Amino acid sequence: MTQTPQLNEIKPDDDLSCVGSWFAGDIEGNRHLASYANPEEWRKLFSRSRRGWFFTSIATGRAVGFIDLEIDGVTGYFSYYIAPESRGSGYGTQALRALIDLALRLGLDELKGGVEPDNAASIAALNKAGFQLLDLDEDGMFPVLMRLAGNEGR
Repeated sequence: MTQTPQLNEIKPDDDLSCVGSWFAGDIEGNRHLASYANPEEWRKLFSRSRRGWFFTSIATGRAVGFIDLEIDGVTGYFSYYIAPESRGSGYGTQALRALIDLALRLGLDELKGGVEPDNAASIAALNKAGFQLLDLDEDGMFPVLMRLAGNEGR
């Protein structure tokens, strides 16, 4: 089993070129998350309520993916991405578990996202991490939900 990745918040002067290189030849990634393919455009979205994190392999010290989290009150809206060369190693599930820990530390009550019905790898990771997939929405996506025990009723 792969070691749990370490989360590193993306800072304003961090080099995001790895994100562009990940997407360069990634047909699936571009189909599902094309808005992140230009890392400088993604960086422009960062604010007090929207931040990003690389998750880094403990074994190699290299980033293997990222998490994007927008906070609205006690709800966090997330996206995540695994670099093509790191897929199939359990990083998706581990990154989602790290996201849950992060959300608890940030005092969030729930996490929400969405996944396309043909993204089997992401659906598997979301299920393994304990997320609930709801019925298809009007956009043809599965809404994804995680209620965070421990923060409810603060």
